Formats: sequence, C-alpha cells, structure tokens
Amino acid sequence: MAAGSKALPVRVHCTEPWGTCAVEGKTVYVESSEQPEDGGTPGEDSHFAIVDTGSGSEYDFWGTTWPPSNGALTIEWGGSCPLSGPGYATCSATASGAALSLGIIRAKDLVAAVSNGGTLPYALAVDVKCSNGFVPPMTSGYSTSAGCPPLGARAYLALHDSDVNGTGAPGIVKALLRTIDEDHYGMFLVDENGGEDGFTLTAESDVSYTAFGLSGPLNTTVVPLAQSEGLLTAQPFNGVWYVQLPATGLNLANQIKFL
Repeated sequence: MAAGSKALPVRVHCTEPWGTCAVEGKTVYVESSEQPEDGGTPGEDSHFAIVDTGSGSEYDFWGTTWPPSNGALTIEWGGSCPLSGPGYATCSATASGAALSLGIIRAKDLVAAVSNGGTLPYALAVDVKCSNGFVPPMTSGYSTSAGCPPLGARAYLALHDSDVNGTGAPGIVKALLRTIDEDHYGMFLVDENGGEDGFTLTAESDVSYTAFGLSGPLNTTVVPLAQSEGLLTAQPFNGVWYVQLPATGLNLANQIKFL
C-alpha cells in the first residue's frame, strides 16, 4: 500500500453455488477510492484484483459488487494465486483461471517499447471470440465450441520484426506487433471477449494508481501518445479508452499461428 493509504479490511463473500469458493471469508484490504472493472455494474464482469506483496499473493474477483457494505465485499466468484511460480492459473476470476495481472499491457512498458523500437518484455494475454476447453497450465475452460482454440493455447504472429518495422503503422501498433511476432514473446489465450471478432488485449487501469493519490500513467503518457498517432478520439467511451488497430497491409488475421 502507498504511504498514507486508508485501506480498510473487508471480508469476501462469494454468491455463486459452484462449489467451494477459495476466497470465501478471506479478509482483504481495499481503498474507498478504488473501483472494479465496469464500476461494479451488475451483469458485467466487474473484475477486481488485489496484489498483496506482503503475503506474495494476488486475489482476483469476478462479479464484484461495489462498494463494500457492512464490512463485506460481495463477489460472484474468485480465487487467489502466488505472485511467482507456476500457480498463476489458479486465481479463478477468468474463464481459464489465469491471474488478472498476467500479461496485461503496462503503460511504462508500452511507452518504452515505442521509444526504443523494442517490445514489451512479456507475452501478452488475449481474450478471444470463442474457445474449446483448455490446456495446461490453465485450470479451467468456459465453453466447448468446435473449431475454436482452447484457453491456455500459445499463439504468435508469423512475421519478423523486419516485416513489422517495414509497415507505415503507428509506433504503438508496431510495438505490440513486435511483442507478439515470432522473434519475441507471442501471446496466450486467457478468456472469451463476449463474441467480438479477433483478439482483445487488456491494459492496466489508472485506478491502480489514482486510488493511492498517484498519477495514472495511461492518461498521462499513453493517451497523449496514442492521440498524437491518430489512434484515439478526443474522449473515452464510458470512461474507458479503446484502441482499434489500423490496417497495416500485413493481413494479420492469416498470420496468427498456434503452438
């Protein structure tokens, strides 16, 4: 927690009758200025992650009701997993079980990759239109749709840095494509995206910083950069910025390969 933090203890309560919820009754600490994905709107995913460096654990929640009430944080389902080692797929708030912090785009890494012509230093987590079961190290699946890849599958862009750098794409786009091309890290499937075509990437939330009185790096660094590259409109949609990758001339859909 940041200096001056006013985090309060709350007890987690799970509402889905799916068996044993690993975080039922656990005490976690939250800031009143924090908020889950979608603002805790009923019917939405409302993901909420707490990274506890003291215990070395991440607590992930799905279907979070916000704000906490009467000392309780009500969620539909969730879990916990270690911050290091192979247990990152037991957090239970995504369809695959993967931790919410795994493979998300961090502002400082993206800005650095654009600046130095490099990559983000990790494989990217992606959501897909449909899935068919799961493969290790993921621990669960969402559906069994024939012709769709399993959650946990590794994929990459069958291109080289030279191919990506030779396009006229904006710097942000090239940084992301270099990260997932066959010269570098690729990506892995962690969840379904609600039926949208293509792959959906996720970036860290500025709330992770502003809740503790810090500046949000997305709004202060990535948004101005994206606007300068013509990737964003003047205002976010419902408070969230969306980046639609422009055409690159590389026919990317036909270049995705699975391991």
